[in-house]
Amino acid sequence: MKTSTLSHKTSSEAFKLAPEDIELANAYGPYAHGTWVGEDLSYGNEEALSGRGSFLAAQVRSELLTRFPLEQIREMTIVDVGCYDGWLLCQLEDLPFAKLVGVEPRQKNIDKGNVIREILGIKTRCEFRQGAIENLDEILEGEAADIVVCTGLFHHLTSPADGVTALRKICRKFLFLETICFPTGIEDTRLRDALELKDLPYFFYDHGFGVTGHKLESGYYDGSATQLSVVSLPSVNALALFLQVGDFENVTVSVDPDTYSRAVPTEGRNFSAVCITASPRMPSRDAERWVLEYEGGLLQALLPFAVIQQLYELHCLNKQVTHNEPLVDIISETISCSESELGPLKVELKERFSDRYILEILKNIRYAPCEKISLEYGKTLISMGNYSEGEHVLFGITRRLNADWRAVYRAFCLISWSARARKDVSASERYASLCQLANPQFPQQLINSDVHYWSG
Repeated sequence: MKTSTLSHKTSSEAFKLAPEDIELANAYGPYAHGTWVGEDLSYGNEEALSGRGSFLAAQVRSELLTRFPLEQIREMTIVDVGCYDGWLLCQLEDLPFAKLVGVEPRQKNIDKGNVIREILGIKTRCEFRQGAIENLDEILEGEAADIVVCTGLFHHLTSPADGVTALRKICRKFLFLETICFPTGIEDTRLRDALELKDLPYFFYDHGFGVTGHKLESGYYDGSATQLSVVSLPSVNALALFLQVGDFENVTVSVDPDTYSRAVPTEGRNFSAVCITASPRMPSRDAERWVLEYEGGLLQALLPFAVIQQLYELHCLNKQVTHNEPLVDIISETISCSESELGPLKVELKERFSDRYILEILKNIRYAPCEKISLEYGKTLISMGNYSEGEHVLFGITRRLNADWRAVYRAFCLISWSARARKDVSASERYASLCQLANPQFPQQLINSDVHYWSG
């Protein structure tokens, strides 16, 4: 790297740049993330996003000073991941951080910061290290950061989820994340329907959903991906989901895309961005809790005995039985009707049952109905203390080739309970092992329960 000629000038000439200095600065450009200001000169061109750098610096400063007193900041380390030429980090160095580190994958960008600061006579106590977000542990030599700032980087990554994971590994107290994103309102009803929000988390409440768009990026420019990649543009909701699953909490949109666009005029560019803050948390155990509540709720829920008995005789034993239970007819109709005809039947069942687990059972009974009904009937018999007959019904599931998987592992659990109640320790242990073999994530806490589960 060619050094500046400033060291050869007198103080009165110091800011009359030599042509060689101007050429050197231009060679290291573009300086597109903020305007560097020396004593008498400034250098930088944010092009269509003029003012973006100052806006971000003000946002980060405000978020930090709102949360942390200066005395606490004196003990803290801040790391700027994807720092480009270091402009943003240098705007924060007047805050009394114990250590300020910028991490940037392109050595040229680190050099351009060094060059312009030398040319303009700007001193800094910030430290800059070359490396990618994927290697933060190695770059920081295993040290964590109290504050992590990451601006202008995520829309250059292939995987926002991997980016969140990398930031979480080094973040101790607070994260400030900014990225280009989809504009507000991109997630519509068609996307919601296409994504089918029916997995376990959505049984408990609506977590929403997000989208990411994907495009090629060449790596040709200083402010792009480091090599030819498929990069991901996330929506705000997608970022929030990545952060929540990535062991961050207090996830807050501090500047939404509409507010951002008003604050940073784009001069016709189709630009949308967001600022999000979050704090790290201990690894979440939400998934384990959901599984325990879901499986436990399904095992504890019991249909009326007359209803499940008649359903078993009709659909499993193929008996022609006379009954006066309207529910039997409604449930039987849900089994035989088409998907498009289910709506009114679901409404009728909701009017008759308020228990969400009963409704979940009835919603799914149409898929492998004989095995699902046998499971409910066997479960009811065991809950009544009729262990022998209950196990016999459940064997009709577990000993049927290619039986429904969910019915199988739940039947194994119930048989283990029943055998334990009969003091058959060997059989109980065998079926407990089969339950875990069938579904290794089935809660051990439930397997260790017993037939008294229904009473408490």
